[in-house]
Amino acid sequence: MLASMLGVALSAQSLGATPNRFDLTSTLPGIPAVRMDKIASGVGIAQQTARAKGLQARILWVDATANIDAYNTAEKIEALVQRAYDAGFNTISFDVKPIIGYTMYPSKLTPQLTAWRGKTLPQGFDPIPLFVSACHRRGMKLFVCLNAFSEGHRMAREQKNNEFADGLPGPGYDLPDQQSVQVRFSPALRIGERTVSLSPTLNSLSTGAGLFDRTPPADTAAFLWTQGRIQRYLGGPVAVPDKLLVFGRVPDGAAGWIGQSARVVTETKFVRSSEDQNQIPLMMNPFHPAVKRRSFEFAQEIAQKYDVDGLLYDDRLRFTGMDGDFSPLTQELFAKEVGQPVRFPEDIFTTTYNADLSKGIKPGKFWDAWWAFRAREMTRWVDQVTTRIRAINDDLLFGIYAGSWYGEYDNYGANYAASDMNAGFPFLTRAFRQTGFADKLDLFIAGCYYRVPTIFDAMTTGQPEGRTVEAASIMANRVISDEAWTVAGIALDVFAKSPGEMPAALQAAVSASQGVMVFDHSHNFAAYQDTFAKAFARRMPPPYESKATLEGVRKLKRTRRALGAQSPPVFIYPGAPGAGH
Repeated sequence: MLASMLGVALSAQSLGATPNRFDLTSTLPGIPAVRMDKIASGVGIAQQTARAKGLQARILWVDATANIDAYNTAEKIEALVQRAYDAGFNTISFDVKPIIGYTMYPSKLTPQLTAWRGKTLPQGFDPIPLFVSACHRRGMKLFVCLNAFSEGHRMAREQKNNEFADGLPGPGYDLPDQQSVQVRFSPALRIGERTVSLSPTLNSLSTGAGLFDRTPPADTAAFLWTQGRIQRYLGGPVAVPDKLLVFGRVPDGAAGWIGQSARVVTETKFVRSSEDQNQIPLMMNPFHPAVKRRSFEFAQEIAQKYDVDGLLYDDRLRFTGMDGDFSPLTQELFAKEVGQPVRFPEDIFTTTYNADLSKGIKPGKFWDAWWAFRAREMTRWVDQVTTRIRAINDDLLFGIYAGSWYGEYDNYGANYAASDMNAGFPFLTRAFRQTGFADKLDLFIAGCYYRVPTIFDAMTTGQPEGRTVEAASIMANRVISDEAWTVAGIALDVFAKSPGEMPAALQAAVSASQGVMVFDHSHNFAAYQDTFAKAFARRMPPPYESKATLEGVRKLKRTRRALGAQSPPVFIYPGAPGAGH
């Protein structure tokens, strides 16, 4: 029964003779083998097809800004592509619209990015046709990468010496109405009828008031707060008998607080992403018609102008996080969706604070409906952009990159899973599951950016099993569930202090998925070039070489489902929040 469930050809034997699932694996014979879970890493029609046909994606990522000095002339592009080819790569992914919102090629839609941290790109110079020519002459594929909903860069906005983009922060800062609106929660103390804002960090006076569990600074005013009441005024620095409410100066009317009840409450406000930017990309509102139209236009411009093999979208194909989007437009659309008035954010969720200012989350009555609503909009966007680009070039491949830890992607509103994938995640309601858009993809690249290569390595060293390249690759492969090719991404900078560990991570990535994406060319690629050449000594085509191969995988999946075959349970190894962002 186990053998049929897992789709692995195991000979019949008694339970007592069950073989150890951890076995040496050497998908890349040119580098040392690693011990992997041969059952979990072998599940799936796509996985088995790629192995049987000798197909393996070997993608080198070329970041837009970090690599400017490596592609700002035709000669440098030739040299870069030749290095990748000599190392055995069969695909290059070139980032042409980074998070700042400008492009690396001359575009009719936005200014060209020509400077970054002292490195320059000649105005009007177009690297894309040169990459296309260099790749295709060597039999390699070229994908270009776009960022969908980021139109600015926080570091470029905060710069003082014009080291980023000649002082230009990104076009999104001039479009406040199109920016994502995020909800912000902060703690406060309700003393009788008065509300006093608190620092969100215990023992801090960054906002003028804070709770202390130790002796407060000199020249402050402290009140004893215990059993839910302000008990007495304590003056300056004192030993702490309990929680203290501390101010830089005594507030007006504070004498009347003695004996009053005091409890921690939550204050709420809505801010545009540029007003309180808590992440580097300036995120725009995916529901806004102008934002969507602009994202479609970039995809169409690429499809019309260049003979590239495919379009990829980086991890900004999402919402800001669980805190967005709460714009008036989105609120109106959601109220229409549920067919009744909605209190924002209370009917979605609120943050709660305990007496020590530790946080919790209180779900509202539309908690699950909200996550499905946002994910459905992102799925509509994917459907619309693929329809537009394939109307121009039906052979154009389409894919995305995202973090491998699917367990947090309800927060980001990007359900890249197969719509029939069923796993033990509580957010996978029927409505949310139906928003899965894996069937719209040709390729999914997962950020498996961990240093520990395999589950076996993690177990033997007492580290979390899910925070391994192998476990992350297995999760991504199972989430996509034979609707697209799954490729595990590894990050070279993870191994900066221990480069000898990279080969094992590379072996794990290609053994648990249908290939590997290496991020990034700028991360001391030359130091690993010989290792890649040994690992990729036998040249192999990528699985997306022919669209017919993926069509065959999908057809076989549906045939098996029609005959009653069920996929095995999804192995859930908890990953690290933010992995691959």
